[in-house]
Formats: sequence, structure tokens, C-alpha cells
Amino acid sequence: MYDINKMKQRLKDIDFIKGILIILMVLFHLNHFFSKYPDLTKWIYTFHMPIFLIFSGYFFNFRKNFHDLWISFRSILYPFLLFESIYYVGLASLGGIMGASNSTDLSLMSYLSTIFVDPIGTYWFLHTILICMAMFYLVYKIIKDFLPTIIISSSLLYLLANIISGLSWYNCLFFIIGIYIKDVCGDIKQIIRPTLFAIIPIILIGFSKYDNIFGRISNSIMIISFLLALYGIIGKYTFTNILSFVGKNSLSIVVISPFLTILTKPTVKYFMFDDSAIIWAFLSTIFVVTISIFIAFLINKICPKILSYKKY
Repeated sequence: MYDINKMKQRLKDIDFIKGILIILMVLFHLNHFFSKYPDLTKWIYTFHMPIFLIFSGYFFNFRKNFHDLWISFRSILYPFLLFESIYYVGLASLGGIMGASNSTDLSLMSYLSTIFVDPIGTYWFLHTILICMAMFYLVYKIIKDFLPTIIISSSLLYLLANIISGLSWYNCLFFIIGIYIKDVCGDIKQIIRPTLFAIIPIILIGFSKYDNIFGRISNSIMIISFLLALYGIIGKYTFTNILSFVGKNSLSIVVISPFLTILTKPTVKYFMFDDSAIIWAFLSTIFVVTISIFIAFLINKICPKILSYKKY
């Protein structure tokens, strides 16, 4: 029998993990901070967005009818188109003044390339999800069988990744893993067992600098395992609800944070007393996450279809 309480608990622990990951994403997109810790940054990048892609595949139902699929698809498409467009124009017009790390020119061809081929900023993540969702849905509608859909979709995504420069086959693979876990096991905990002992392979992989696709997959799965177990221990405390709330609104943070991280750059000079940059990074991360969620709340009030805001 379907247990709604267990479903809510599962979503809370997944949101808890997403909350931690999205905070890491913001923190390690602060140039002044990550430039001081290049090895740590490289390690964080091996799992923080890959796990998001696993979860995206896990929660994607490619068996939906077209109407339901479109509702899910547009919830990512609209924020991608709006915020990538604003970010593109902002970089082209003010990127040099703001000291942005990305650069582009303001032309129609460059814009179309940014939207369809090679997104800038964190928007590659939404670009990848949209392509993966469309591919799996279309192939399944034709094949109507899970295993051939996995094989054919994966093959087509591999070919597409060699054509579209902003699409990485490795990133698609994490999305595929999420789909496989959901379809074969149902509950993610059936294949990724929660255990604090997962910290051992996490440390071993980290120190070995095993930075290839197998290392990234292993590390991502072990970190999910560890964080699921950690939530089982500390989930009763209030601060975990805050992290889960942040995780619920991770999409809002992904699309809004690039604008806010740029705004934090001029404040670095006020924290030169802290050579570690930890105090500045801590305050900047709180600012970016909080304001991102607040802006999402305002947008949701004005036009709910553009960007959803999820309450506690």
C-alpha cells in the first residue's frame, strides 16, 4: 500500500542532499574563494552537479502523456530561456565592467548558439536536462520498451554530445543512471544503501584523485549513500529542515545565483584581513542563496509558470 508519509520522508532526505549540493555550487562559483582552493574545487566538481543530474533522471517519468510531460518540461524550459537570455545580454553589455569570468558578443548568431549549442554560466545544467528529457520521451514513445529505450537514447545522446559543444556525454550518463535507478529499483535506497561507512571510499577516491567517469560515478553514489545515512541521524533537527527548504528551491538558485555571485565581487576588498576568504565566502553564500529564493518568491507571485517557489 502506498505510504504518503514515507514518500514525504524520502523527498525530505533528497531535498536535504540537494540543499547541501546547491550551497556547494554557490560557494564554489565564488571566484575569490575557489581560486584559493583549486584541488578542493576540482573534487567538489566531481559530484555536486552529477548528483543533481542523477536526481533529475530519477524523478523524470518518460512514460507520462504529452500534457503532463510538457508541464515538467516547461518548468525547466521557461527559466532556462528567460535567465540564460538575461545573463547573455548582461554579459555582452556589462561583463567587462562587472568583471565576469565569462564573455560573449551581442549578436543574433551568438545568442542562438548560446541557447541551442553552448550555454554560458550554470545554465548548461538545464540545457542538458532538457535534451535528455526530450530524447528519452521521444524514443520511448516510439519503442515503448524500457531497455531498448535506455540503449537507443544513450546512443543518440552520445552522438549528439559530439555535435553540440555544450552537451557532455558524461553529464548525460548521470541522468541515465538516475532513470535506471528509478525504473529498476523504484526507491533509490534499494540500490544506494545509506551508510556512514561510505565516507571511507569517498576519502580514498578523493585522495587518489581518481578523476575520470568511473571515479565520478563512484564518488557521487558514495556521497548520496553517506548523506542519506547522515539525514537518518540528524533529520530531526531544525537546521536540516532549512537545508531541505533550500534543496526544494535549488532550481531557483541555479538560475538566479549567477547574477548575484557577480554582485559579491566588489565586496572582497572589505575582507582582505581574512586571507583564507572563508568569512567572505560564508557571508556571500548566505546572501546569494537567500536573495535567490526571495527573488523566486516574487517571480512566483507575479507569474507562477516562469519559476516555482516551494514552501517549507
